[in-house]
Order: sequence, then structure tokens, then C-alpha cells
Amino acid sequence: MATSTIIQKLYGADEALAAPSVGQDNPFQSARQCTLRFRTSGAVAVGETVRFDVTQPDSERVSVVNQCTAGGAGGNRLAVGVALEAAAATGDFINIVVGGYVENAICVAGAGAGDLLGVVTAPGSLEALGAGDIRGAIAIALENEAGGTCDVWVITKFP
Repeated sequence: MATSTIIQKLYGADEALAAPSVGQDNPFQSARQCTLRFRTSGAVAVGETVRFDVTQPDSERVSVVNQCTAGGAGGNRLAVGVALEAAAATGDFINIVVGGYVENAICVAGAGAGDLLGVVTAPGSLEALGAGDIRGAIAIALENEAGGTCDVWVITKFP
């Protein structure tokens, strides 16, 4: 788990000449993404939303994740973040964005820029939450959904 939430990026002399260079559009520049590594208890696709696997014993409940199940109108409140890597089987370790920018997160058709997103009806997929219940919000859409994905800002739930 993370030991610090300080957002910073120190550039080395060689980075100024690298492509992309300092100042270019790069999601990793200035640490605009907070990732943690979790063990999985099942298959997970890149861009899917994952949740804590509360079927695990004791403290494993918060160190093991699986595909986020549909949570109904308010979204799934166990959602942790969005997978950056795929997991083929139980026991794989993958990086999860728990706060910040994610490109091509899996979204349900109709999500629009500025919508609060949660996992409502489709497992692993983000969907716009209704105004009545936003307790399960995990992200904010940064663009309109296109082709089943959209860029999002994952709302940080970790201190």
C-alpha cells in the first residue's frame, strides 16, 4: 500500500530531451495518477473497474480485488479503482489507478463529460449515476463515452 500521497515529479536532465518532453501532453507527467498494486481473485480486463474482494479472510479483504459487480442505483461502494493491466487468473498482481487520470476506462454507452460514474448495471463498467444516489461514485467522466470507453478521473478514496 502507499506510504505517501505527495504528488510530485522530478525531472532529470535526460528527460528534457526525451519524447515526450517536459510540458507535453503525458498522463504520467507530474504524477497525475496514483496507482497501487493488488492481487486478484479472478480475471480482470484492462480498463475495468475493480472492487475489494470481501469474501477473502481478514486483512486480505483490502489487498485482493476482482471485477466490480453491479451495485444498483447508487453504484458499488466497494469499488477501488480502474485496472491498468489485465489479470488472467487468481493470484496475478496488477496495478490499479486509485486516484487520478485514466485513459480508456470501460464505460456504458451514454456517459458524458462531467458525469459522476459508478458501477451500476454492468459489471466492471462505469456508468453515469443518477442525482438521487451518488454514494458509489468512483470517477468523473472527462469526455463523452465513445466505443465503450472514456477518459476518467478516479476519485481518490485513500488518504
